[in-house]
Amino acid sequence: MRVAVVGAGLAGLACAVDLVRAGIDVTVYEARDRVGGRVWSDVMPDGAIFERGGEFIETGYDHMLRRAAEHGLAVVAQGFDFAAREVRTDGRSHPALLLGAEAAVAGALQQLGAAAEELSAAEAIAQAPLEPLAREALTLRLEGTYTVDLARVSAAWLASAEVRAEEGGEVLPSSRLAAGNQALSTAMARVLGERLLLESPVRELHAGTASVTVRTGGERGYDRVVLALPLPLALGLLPMLRERRSSDRLVFGTACKLHVPLAEPAVPTAVQGLEAAFWTWTASDAAGGPATFASSFAGGARATEVLGIARGPAHWRASVQALRPELDLSGEAILTDWGAEGFTAGSYACHPPGWGARDDRDVAAPAGRVHLAGEHTAAEFCGTMEGALRSGARAAAEVLAAR
Repeated sequence: MRVAVVGAGLAGLACAVDLVRAGIDVTVYEARDRVGGRVWSDVMPDGAIFERGGEFIETGYDHMLRRAAEHGLAVVAQGFDFAAREVRTDGRSHPALLLGAEAAVAGALQQLGAAAEELSAAEAIAQAPLEPLAREALTLRLEGTYTVDLARVSAAWLASAEVRAEEGGEVLPSSRLAAGNQALSTAMARVLGERLLLESPVRELHAGTASVTVRTGGERGYDRVVLALPLPLALGLLPMLRERRSSDRLVFGTACKLHVPLAEPAVPTAVQGLEAAFWTWTASDAAGGPATFASSFAGGARATEVLGIARGPAHWRASVQALRPELDLSGEAILTDWGAEGFTAGSYACHPPGWGARDDRDVAAPAGRVHLAGEHTAAEFCGTMEGALRSGARAAAEVLAAR
């Protein structure tokens, strides 16, 4: 059996590695000159590793931790919990505001039960018993996380994947790979060796009843193809997917990250701004010491407009300094705009109101001899690194079953 995997992000690499280990003849096509897709690690002038893309390893990331352990990749704590952000506005600090708001919304969603499936996250937050400041802070925090307007996000998915009340007062640690999250992609790529073709964009797929033709510079036929691309690119390469109501309804957002070196190291802290519509953090270094750079994330069209992303990093850098005057920003700011990244065309997918288990199955179902992978096909792990890995393993299992 000959199989082509289109895309060498986490989903495509996980799928290809599983297939190779099962003895399948695999070729992986990647348009970029690197592996990892939306997981992209880079290096500061002082040698510190930072994440231009997917960063946070959270509770339930079992596939990612297992694969990292297989390749001897160490996991290090960020030094703060992803959701436990201090809110700053009008010169005042509100360290517990967001956690309290999330607990209130989690309670409201629990009371809604099955009715939450038809509501948007915006409607659920509006129904929760929140003070105006808490409502505004939580809306901005979640809009930034999902990278789209919350009117387009399912309240039921919000309940299962994001907002959860703390149990027993324990804050679960957020982590990353010490060598950079892209190190996992690089390690899986080493397993593939010459089976992986970089700078080889697939321009067309022709799916027949007996084979699938892949056109790059030339043409080659395969028994099966695994399409492991971000949602907009998958729809462009295989337009028939738009005939599926689930694929056409999925929402794909936009996001940016900013990294600025620090003249003086800073302790781990996470701060959510309100006026500037982004959040910023200083994470522990790989050895558990203080941060030598500041990271920021802005999700959604509103945030990118407010921060003037189209004009470069200057306004965002100034906003970081205004929000966190205690930081000594020094050196050139590094901006990563995923909306302008041609091989991604945005951030990641999220489920719209009315989404259910049937949609989960439909969006991941094979299209004839073409199997689908990518975080947008990963049900409750949609939009995450873990979801990408799980989707790759599922697609590999489908191909092996077809064998």
